[in-house]
Amino acid sequence: MKNLPDSEFINLKNIYLVSNVPEYLYYHFRAEPSVQRFAKDISVQEIIEGLNKENLKPSTEETVEIDSIVSQYLLVIALTFQITKEAIEVFQKIDISYLDWGEEFKNIFLSTQKNLSGFASSKIISFDNKNKVSVESPSIESDETNIIPPN
Repeated sequence: MKNLPDSEFINLKNIYLVSNVPEYLYYHFRAEPSVQRFAKDISVQEIIEGLNKENLKPSTEETVEIDSIVSQYLLVIALTFQITKEAIEVFQKIDISYLDWGEEFKNIFLSTQKNLSGFASSKIISFDNKNKVSVESPSIESDETNIIPPN
């Protein structure tokens, strides 16, 4: 697996150390250009292989080395930049509950993708002669919104 330069990794560690809620860590990691470059250069398969509780290195018998925790979160966030359909499938199946905020990251990602999956997300917006709008959500597989103008 590709590694980040030390200065970029130190920056991610600093973000991790000041994070007090999962949303802060999630969105700040996603905003980092180094994370975006990393995500572009790694495959979904490499991410899946790297996301593993065994990859958390103990620093003592009771604690885990911060670098290995940050690396795991980096992989989770890298997955959010992958092809949406593939990423959704992986997030639905993978167990990242060993990370303190793993399940929260999974929920954040899946909740932001629910309308992008293409299932029952299509909407038909129509107007009657008095410009009254009606919105229908048919149960067809599509990711488009259709607008029907008034007659």
